[in-house]
Amino acid sequence: MATLGIICVDDEGVVLEGLKEQLRRSLPSEQNCLIEVADTGEEALEIIQELQDDNIDVALVISDQIMPGMKGDELLVEIHSRYPDILKILLTGQANTEAVGHAVNEANLYRYMTKPWDEMDLALTVTEALRRYRQELKLAEQNQTLRRVNRELAELNISLEDKVKDRTLALEQANVQLQEAKSAAESANHSKSAFLASMSHALRTPLTAILGFSQLLCKDPTLGADQQGQLTIINRSGEHLLHLINDVLEMSKIEAGKMTLNVDTVQLPDLLDDLRGMLGLKADAKGIGLTVGRAAAVPDYVEADPYKLRQVLINLLGNAVKFTQQGQVRLTVTCVPDDGEQQWFTFSVGETGPGIAPEELGQVFEAFTQTETGRRSQKGTGLG
Repeated sequence: MATLGIICVDDEGVVLEGLKEQLRRSLPSEQNCLIEVADTGEEALEIIQELQDDNIDVALVISDQIMPGMKGDELLVEIHSRYPDILKILLTGQANTEAVGHAVNEANLYRYMTKPWDEMDLALTVTEALRRYRQELKLAEQNQTLRRVNRELAELNISLEDKVKDRTLALEQANVQLQEAKSAAESANHSKSAFLASMSHALRTPLTAILGFSQLLCKDPTLGADQQGQLTIINRSGEHLLHLINDVLEMSKIEAGKMTLNVDTVQLPDLLDDLRGMLGLKADAKGIGLTVGRAAAVPDYVEADPYKLRQVLINLLGNAVKFTQQGQVRLTVTCVPDDGEQQWFTFSVGETGPGIAPEELGQVFEAFTQTETGRRSQKGTGLG
């Protein structure tokens, strides 16, 4: 918002400073006003000229009537003759009717206020005057814009046929560019498919070797129980990664926002052991506890999409371990009350970390969106 100038004129210093202080106190900061004071009419005219030279519009002059030299009504009349857009308020307790009438008729007086004035009345009057001044400035700008637009329209009408031809040619060129862009997009799509196929092959080859050797090592009778357990985790994690690679290739499903639910039998004890094995080392390294368990009523086998269930639990537990600095993280599987047809189960992840603020809960399913805690950690992308 542009700065507007307000000039207060009075030969009594105490009155002048009081008026200035009241205006500063009552006008909101967003009004962006510069308040200047003068003790004579001649000085007020000089200040107006200086502000105009500095490209600051003077919106309002508040002047006392009884002053040595130039009287208040004479000052306002002179201001009106030089700067007719400036609003003017006559502020006095001793002005006669003739002086007030002179200011009203010859200076286009905005308001006459008597001394002593009411501070609230003064604040409302000045605020409304500034609003009116800004509104008139805006209308003047709009009128200027309308005149410019009309002038441009008149110029365009002079050579309308040429303009139509130019636009037609431009549209034809744009159509050619669109066709080229379409061809480029189709080519890029083919390249994307080729890239995904190549990437899949490149990832599958070493992953197949890893899975093969891990399966061979599992048959080694010289390995201890701990090593066998670690190899089992490696093997199942590799199989999970292989399934994710297959999902990457299903671009049509991803682009359509749909994924297929492949329900199978899941052995819960093995799944929970794998999760504990995969994330236990990270939790131990941070000095926090990680417990994975299930209620006694939860069976060993349930029906679910094993890969998607595993991925969800990895995401939840991984985030919990990442953001928990002390205490513990726990995964608990419990039964939901039977609805008479199917038995459902709840997988609950709890931790002693900072958690998610209530006002941020609505963001957890938005891709590439992190909570304040996640942003402070400078880790991750918000896809988990």
